[in-house]
Amino acid sequence: MSNLVEMLTYPRKASTQMEELFIHKYIDSIGGMKKDSFGNRIIRIGNDVDWCFTSHTDTVHHDCSKRQEVYTDAGYAYKLDGEPLGGDDTTGVWLMLNLIHDRFPGLYIFHREEEIGGRGSRYIASSTPELMDGIRKVISLDRKGYGDVLTHQSGIRCCSYEFAYEIARQLGGEYKPSQRGVFSDSANYDYFIPECTNLSIGYFNAHSSQEIQDLVFAEDLCRRMKRVNWERLPVFRDANEFDDWRSSTRGQKRTEKKKPRYTEQLGEVTWNYYPDRGWVSKEPKKKKKTKKKKKEKKTDFDMFYSFGGYNDDDDDNPYDNYWWW
Repeated sequence: MSNLVEMLTYPRKASTQMEELFIHKYIDSIGGMKKDSFGNRIIRIGNDVDWCFTSHTDTVHHDCSKRQEVYTDAGYAYKLDGEPLGGDDTTGVWLMLNLIHDRFPGLYIFHREEEIGGRGSRYIASSTPELMDGIRKVISLDRKGYGDVLTHQSGIRCCSYEFAYEIARQLGGEYKPSQRGVFSDSANYDYFIPECTNLSIGYFNAHSSQEIQDLVFAEDLCRRMKRVNWERLPVFRDANEFDDWRSSTRGQKRTEKKKPRYTEQLGEVTWNYYPDRGWVSKEPKKKKKTKKKKKEKKTDFDMFYSFGGYNDDDDDNPYDNYWWW
């Protein structure tokens, strides 16, 4: 099986020769791999699977003329040349290759051009949606950090809390449902597939020269993914219902008195989930500390200056040092 560090040495701006070399070496070499008209690579393992894993083959790089030097230390991969590492989304590709190598069931899609607008997934969603027939769950492997199972992307719900919670429970570790997600390819399917999410895969500071990848976490995540019962995950969300958590409370009556269905504690902030409102944050009230100003007794001399005369107490006042009568 290919080494993740070796794969990270390929900087792959969309549609460059380096991306084609990467795809040819690591993806097209797999027996049964198919290519659609846009260039997405697709393979299905097992019968009657209703879940799909996705990643993307392009990265955010400027110089793709040669392979890059990747360093490792204490279980992390990083670079020193001022360019991004490319853990977004080389690690997602690597995870899927491992699952395919072990013949783990699922529909696998390696999308093209995610970093320049999600074009590969948009092509499938708009031009060949029949590819997703029977699929009810889409899991992108394209999220930073250690613990996110996204329920929202760009503020719009993409999967139910129940679905995300069960994935998090079975994966273990720091995983929790999160609605703080940005775009990934799975978002392009959320209007006709009920449960679409994105999982944290252990990279940080994507698209920057400070990007790093936790290699130990990636290996452990690969093992944990094989223990998840993807077939039995609950499907609650109706893909036809639009839910924008940023505006979910507009025009609705307040429902704080109702008991929340779920409660999550994130630091000092409590998040309550109401079926009719979505997630509502409840931050602890902070008492404002006010300093009592000491009242100074004014003398006759001060009174003279308060009503007129010479005033030199404000350096920023252009009218300082003038007589006022």
